[in-house]
Amino acid sequence: MKFFNKLFILLLFLNLSETYKLILFSWGIPSVVTSVATVVLLLLYILFNLNTLSVLARVSFFKYWFILVFLIPTVSISINYFRGNLNETELTYWLAFNALFSFLFVSSAIVAYSVPLKWLVYMVWACVCSTIIGFYVYYAYPDLIRQMGTLTGNQLAFVVYGSEESRNMSFFDHPNGAALSIVCYFIFLFTSFVDSTKSIAFYVFCSALLLAMVSLTGSRTSLVISIALIIVYIRPLIGKIISLNYRHNSGQVKLIIYAFLTFGVFFGVLLLYLISGSITSHGFSEVESRYSIFSSLFDPSKDLKDESLDERTTIVGVYLKYVSDNILLGYGPVFRDNKIGSGQLKNVSQNAYLEGALVYGIFYPIYFIYIKIKTYIAAKNKLYKNHFIFNSLAVFMVFLFLLSLSVNDIFWNRSIVIVLGLLIGIYIRHRSEKSKVVQPPSKQAQPGYLELT
Repeated sequence: MKFFNKLFILLLFLNLSETYKLILFSWGIPSVVTSVATVVLLLLYILFNLNTLSVLARVSFFKYWFILVFLIPTVSISINYFRGNLNETELTYWLAFNALFSFLFVSSAIVAYSVPLKWLVYMVWACVCSTIIGFYVYYAYPDLIRQMGTLTGNQLAFVVYGSEESRNMSFFDHPNGAALSIVCYFIFLFTSFVDSTKSIAFYVFCSALLLAMVSLTGSRTSLVISIALIIVYIRPLIGKIISLNYRHNSGQVKLIIYAFLTFGVFFGVLLLYLISGSITSHGFSEVESRYSIFSSLFDPSKDLKDESLDERTTIVGVYLKYVSDNILLGYGPVFRDNKIGSGQLKNVSQNAYLEGALVYGIFYPIYFIYIKIKTYIAAKNKLYKNHFIFNSLAVFMVFLFLLSLSVNDIFWNRSIVIVLGLLIGIYIRHRSEKSKVVQPPSKQAQPGYLELT
């Protein structure tokens, strides 16, 4: 079983980093073939781990998330087929499509419950490295990414931005998708490190790398979330470690570390930004225009109008009208694209709550908000104060709440469902007060460190 777990972690890596597209491109395989194969492999893995699944199912909020990710969409898609909103081909496609992401979620929870945590840490670091490599590939060989998009059927970014766009999306389908995946990586990695002596340098390094990588994508939402994450969670975390290790002069050490953190973040962003601009001739124009709205906040003479923000604001009323006309059952997953194709909708809402209400009915976003609050309370009050310094699952709930205000289909994103499954699996695995904690190299044990072995 150990061998099969390692193979499954490789499958998770290919999906989490979206490097599976390299296999499609190298062998000329259509994405539908790999998607079907992935669904079959995931289902087999779940069936071979039914005992573990039964343990996970005893935890109420795992069942809540399974209902949200799998059951509600499956039932809604089926109902809308019988209502005539989908044909048979669309029904088969969307049921299989939803099964892929649902099985990724369940399988990730199973593997996180079953394998040594250090295996998952190595996998996520491999995702970070592959994404950095993808940044270079995108800048140096944009047509290669275009050809990969042809095989996967995901060319939205090239339709909107073109191959000479300076917003980098690595191996992902969209720059914003790359950015939110990077944030997912580091939310997981911030939890995983256990050595109290090295963890300060670790958090400083990861904070700089997080902001540097997100800045390359031009995603403003992910950049703001990343900055908030560092200020609200990482800075106090570093302060707590300093207070434990440098009790006599913790104030001076905090000042030095915070200054270094600020410098490290600035230097990391500047360095990668300059490198990215020097690789191609098109330079920084688009990224600069994307981030110019932040500088405009401090300059009253500048116009704060932003085309992307204006589109999101104006489309809300249109969505609400559609939702109110079919408030209970929604319209199914093809309604939005059909309306855009016919010109009745100018663009998507970029809001997961509105999209959920449109597709599945009004109770879906209400239920989504409810289980995020339930999970946040459970993670914050029952587990992490005893076993973790960084409340990864609680922080991930905050991340999902904010991200849902800027993303359409939040659970049709591989990074979201995989990292959510991993964090829930780790939570269930370590929820008992008898879970082991690492003893730092000092006479007195310090709480909050999770064993990696």
